[in-house]
Amino acid sequence: MGNERSDGCRPWSVVVVDDEEDLRDLMEVILQVDPRFDPVGLAATGHEAVRLVRETHPDAVILDLQMPGLDGLGAVRVIRAENPDICIMVLSAFPDPYTLADVIELGADMYLNKAKAFAELLPSLAATCEMRRLAFHDS
Repeated sequence: MGNERSDGCRPWSVVVVDDEEDLRDLMEVILQVDPRFDPVGLAATGHEAVRLVRETHPDAVILDLQMPGLDGLGAVRVIRAENPDICIMVLSAFPDPYTLADVIELGADMYLNKAKAFAELLPSLAATCEMRRLAFHDS
């Protein structure tokens, strides 16, 4: 029964942000088939992500680092400042230890390389959302 929420509550709502439409659509489908998650919005830029998070108040955001306009680092900064309890997972095709350090320092909970993301996305997101839930709602 690995696809059930451990707390028995509703699925985690998730916003997916990537400037590549095919990747956004693929992540949405992956999330839709797992009952632990409910994709509530898709965005192509950091600015769209911030707006969508403000509108939908999701439990989690999955976002790319390299995007036009407000990039992923900028979006992480704004989203974290406004939502201390949200789960933020960053995906990037460009593993860089400085970027990883920046991402975590700015408030992301997890970083996945896109090459490995689809194998690790669901279990990593579930574990990260659960840690955030415990930290902010059960203390």
